[in-house]
Amino acid sequence: MTNNQAKRLLRQQPIRASLLIFGVITLLFLAWQLFAPNYMTPEYLRRVIFNGDSQVTDWRDVFPRADIANDPTHIGALPTTGNDGQATAWAAVSYYRDGATEQIGPNMEKFLADSDTSSFIVVRNGQIVYEAYAQGTTADTIHTSMSAAKSFMSALTGIAIRDGFINSVNDSVVEYLPELKDDISGDMTIRDLLTMTAGNAYDDKGGLTGDDTKFYWSPRLKQLVLDYFRSAETPGVHMHYNDIQPQVLGMILERATGKKLAQFTEEVLWRPAGMEYAASWSLDSKTGSFAQSAVGFNARSRDFARFGLLYLQKGIINGSQVIPEAWVVDSTFMEEKPDSYFQGWHDSNAYGYYWWGNRKSDGSYDFYARGKYGQFIYVSPANNTVIVRTGASTGQIQDWPQLLEQIADR
Repeated sequence: MTNNQAKRLLRQQPIRASLLIFGVITLLFLAWQLFAPNYMTPEYLRRVIFNGDSQVTDWRDVFPRADIANDPTHIGALPTTGNDGQATAWAAVSYYRDGATEQIGPNMEKFLADSDTSSFIVVRNGQIVYEAYAQGTTADTIHTSMSAAKSFMSALTGIAIRDGFINSVNDSVVEYLPELKDDISGDMTIRDLLTMTAGNAYDDKGGLTGDDTKFYWSPRLKQLVLDYFRSAETPGVHMHYNDIQPQVLGMILERATGKKLAQFTEEVLWRPAGMEYAASWSLDSKTGSFAQSAVGFNARSRDFARFGLLYLQKGIINGSQVIPEAWVVDSTFMEEKPDSYFQGWHDSNAYGYYWWGNRKSDGSYDFYARGKYGQFIYVSPANNTVIVRTGASTGQIQDWPQLLEQIADR
């Protein structure tokens, strides 16, 4: 072999290697297209791999958003009395952390820091009697709802029924989403969605292929519903708490109203209620532009408190009936615990339409919106009190509802 032939061979080797690499990549891509599940898109994988478990900052760092404007001419900031003397009343409130009983003690700020709480607001008799922020947050900080978003979906459903977009909670799901008729029972109703008793197939495991993971990180939630919403048993038999049912309800609301969820929320809830700040719904993606109706409502804590006050006051705020009174009563009527596949009943004994509840010995009950990592909008009718708690974690407190009930009772 001459020197020129040797040089030419050396020049050809990188080209052959590049072609080989390109061929392998092409084959892998074709195999991916043929055999990978529809939901396992490159964007889905990127989100799962680089973000892992959900975080309260995902609304800002991962997901696009659809804005919800407030009405600047109709701002209803709640009056405040200041924090003086309030924390003293809660010093003896006890709670469980890692199996041990502790008390809040005289230093409320220390308790909030120790419990990883970012905001804490107590509204009594229509006034803010305590308001505190920690973990670098202020009154202007936006907090995500996590699953407390479901309670907003409940309110929007009641309003949609009032306005004639939906006939009643007894309407069949396939009446609004006929494309699901071959996959779900025709007896499945909107009420079944609201009570988490739709009887759909769902696995609660995490990991790359688990339904909890899919319905949080997917950039194509509507398609995911169409691909995976299947009846597994007769509706109304078991409660199986999961995130797919609120997504189905979100599709129904969009179909019935002809509006995106953010637009509908702004027009019928946020502006009429005179919220103090703007808000948003997280979206699955810019191209999908479908609201994460199970977990993705974002707002300031004062407006979460105002939403709780709406329910405390039977849907009325500033003299305006924003949510129908009958809906507030019906959606927070706490049915006794049904047979359930859900293991999260330990700190609740009842469930309404996307509202949790605790019945008391005297027959009364408190009810609350709740989300992962301890997001709460807690409503105590007997005490005319609303409590909002947000945080990046539960702070290892085992039973936040029991703790909030004690604060409301004092």
